[in-house]
Amino acid sequence: MEAPLLNPEIAAQLYESAKTRDVHLAGIQNCVGSAIAAVGSIATYALESIQTPKILEDSSEGSPVVEDNYTALVSCASDAGRLITDVLHQLSVARREQIIPKIKEKLYKTVLQESKSGKFLFGDGLTDKMKEAKATVQVGRSLFMGDGTKPKPTGNDRRLQPLKDQKS
Repeated sequence: MEAPLLNPEIAAQLYESAKTRDVHLAGIQNCVGSAIAAVGSIATYALESIQTPKILEDSSEGSPVVEDNYTALVSCASDAGRLITDVLHQLSVARREQIIPKIKEKLYKTVLQESKSGKFLFGDGLTDKMKEAKATVQVGRSLFMGDGTKPKPTGNDRRLQPLKDQKS
């Protein structure tokens, strides 16, 4: 398992210090991914050993290792794998959370927050998702005003008029 890559659209906008921090976090994720693979190999070996039972001698006492030990090994390896997988996920979340606040436009922040990690930290097709979000906003604006501008308040709008002093 490898850390998701930082989307090029995002990397191009980050300061070097943020890029360096992300590289370090991605390195940790890659180490965790290697640990997951190792735990998976242990679990696979144990399962294969259960399916084709072998009696192994315990070097310390000369007693055979029984099948229950394999079941416990698989259980422990499975638990460790789940924990390490959670760490991998949390590192992706940390990487995302250090980048999102640096994005100025609220619309793009929303797109990033809603995206799912995959090969890239903010998912595939990020540029297309951002263009689509921007186009959606423009269409919404054009529904209210033909030229895309916001409506201006009129003098007839009572909510915008100051309250008059009422004398009793």
